Parts: sequence; structure tokens; C-alpha cells
Amino acid sequence: MVAEPVPMVFKTGSSAGKVKQGKITNEDVLRREVPWSAFKEKGIISKDELELMYQLVEIVQSKSVAAQAALIEMRSAEHAQLFKALLTGVNKDEVVMYILSLLDELLKQKPTLASLFHAALYESGGAIDVFEPMLKLLSRQHLFILEKTTVVLAKLLSWDHYIPPAPNPNLEAALARKLRSFAAWAVALLKNVDPQDGFDQPR
Repeated sequence: MVAEPVPMVFKTGSSAGKVKQGKITNEDVLRREVPWSAFKEKGIISKDELELMYQLVEIVQSKSVAAQAALIEMRSAEHAQLFKALLTGVNKDEVVMYILSLLDELLKQKPTLASLFHAALYESGGAIDVFEPMLKLLSRQHLFILEKTTVVLAKLLSWDHYIPPAPNPNLEAALARKLRSFAAWAVALLKNVDPQDGFDQPR
């Protein structure tokens, strides 16, 4: 079963750093250089996955969201596995922020890409699960990561236009549990928000 994410309560007035984090944009994050090859050397991603990441980064730098979406659609399961490996195996903020910013931009421009992550889950029999490592990110303290995770997960988990090639009660139940866990976390967070506080929303 999916563990219930720990409700997070944060007040931006408590730290200048958190306020600053809230002002970071996707564009800021995607301009940063990330040492992707180091994760291949550590065995977190394979040689093929590293090459796939380099292709994606090259397209990201061209700022062509359409080209990014086309590449992901062409090799959707491989990208889902790549994102899962990075979000599961790497704890560095810069990497998590990069993946979340990339997914946020892609889903903004093409919401139907959410289907690809559901397809990867079903077609792999549950092995390629991007949702689970994202749920675990809800316990992070970094404001940008927390907010971007919330946005991306909401878009992915609420997508209901994917039709599996064959019914799979176990995976359907697992997805339902993930959605309930996310919803419970969001409700708990909202209940603890002080109306006097506010935070900058990442753009």
C-alpha cells in the first residue's frame, strides 16, 4: 500500500530562503546545468538513459516544448523509467527541480502527455511508477519542490482519459490509493494554512 504522505505546514515568513525559492521560475531552473553523467557513473541511470537525458536537455535548451513533447511521445516508457530512476535515486534539489519544471512545462503545453505516464504504469505491470516517488516528495521542505510536486501530481493523478488495453484491478486500486493519499495530504495542508500567511507561487 502507498504510505500516507506526511502533511507539511510551512510559513514563508519564517525564512528569507523560502520566500526566495517561491520566486524561482521553470525557466530559471531549466537554464541550470546538471551533471547527468554523474548519475550514470553511480548506477542510477543506464548509458541509454543518459543519452536519452542528453537528447531531452538539448531540446530543452532550444526552448521548443513541441519538440520535447514529440520526443517523449516517441519513447514514452523509456522517459517514464528515466524520470522514475532520477526521482527515486537522486536526492539533490537541483535534479528534482529540473525534472519537475520540465514536467510542469510539458503538461502546461500538452496536458494529454499525462496519459503516457498512466500507460507506462499499466504496460509495465506497475514497474514503471512515476507517481510513487512524487508522492514522497510531498515531505520535502523546499518550497519550490513542494509546490511543483503538488501541481504536477494533481495533473497526472486527475487525468482520467487513459483507457488501459486490459483491465487491471490491482493497478486501478493502487492509483486510487495514490489519489486518496494526495487528496488527504492537500486537505491536511489547507487546514493548517494560516490566513495571515502567503507565499509566492512559482511561475
